[in-house]
Amino acid sequence: MSTSNTPFDSIRNDDDVRAGTEELAERDGKLGALARITLAIADGQEPNPDDCEEAGLETLPKLARGEE
Repeated sequence: MSTSNTPFDSIRNDDDVRAGTEELAERDGKLGALARITLAIADGQEPNPDDCEEAGLETLPKLARGEE
């Protein structure tokens, strides 16, 4: 079993990294949408479909649910 950390672990466990991601999530446009998606995934939640569309990742919610 691997014990290596992922970027999502840093967002969950490092207050500075989380704060920076939350700051980016307040922005409009693609960058803000990507930050909000990243926070949702790090928190074990499904990303907002509107954010996925803004970021050009419309199929991400379906992939997360295991749909094709």
